[in-house]
Amino acid sequence: MNLNGIFSGFGSLTIILTTVPFLIIGLVFVVSGIRSFMTLSAAKRNWQPAPGRVTFSEVQMRRSSSGRGGTTTSYYPHVVYEYVVNGNRYQGNRVSVGNQVGLGSYQTVLGRVTQNYPPGRQLQVYYNPANPSESALEFGAPRGTLFLAIGLIILVITGVTFAFTTGGMGLLNNLISSLPIGN
Repeated sequence: MNLNGIFSGFGSLTIILTTVPFLIIGLVFVVSGIRSFMTLSAAKRNWQPAPGRVTFSEVQMRRSSSGRGGTTTSYYPHVVYEYVVNGNRYQGNRVSVGNQVGLGSYQTVLGRVTQNYPPGRQLQVYYNPANPSESALEFGAPRGTLFLAIGLIILVITGVTFAFTTGGMGLLNNLISSLPIGN
């Protein structure tokens, strides 16, 4: 029986089974981040400004289930505003282009909402000329940045782990080959 071949095959299979899922997950995060930045870039190039006014603002709390059976709480700015394009009145509630990332601190979000979006404040609204009902108050891609960072971290850790594992498997192979029972 050739133990070297058995351990080598098992090690290769283990490396593939543990590496490939993490590579896929990392790539999904990276692609999502890149798509978010592309959406933001297109909006910056094409969307037009219009004068607007905040009609309502508050902090929204959202709870989500955590992996351990508990819940986590995130806070988001909820801002309602109105604006006029070509004589038509529109109402919007998107603060930024792309999806928002919630924060864990109510006070931080409250401070931002109170300072930047008090009811009655006149401000600039950016709208999509192809669909004027699509609007936002800011250009920013916090989700894109977060997804890109997470994806890159996963890919780097997976790459380093793969390098150490394959190097370690080579060392283990050499050790097994030198044993009298391995030949």
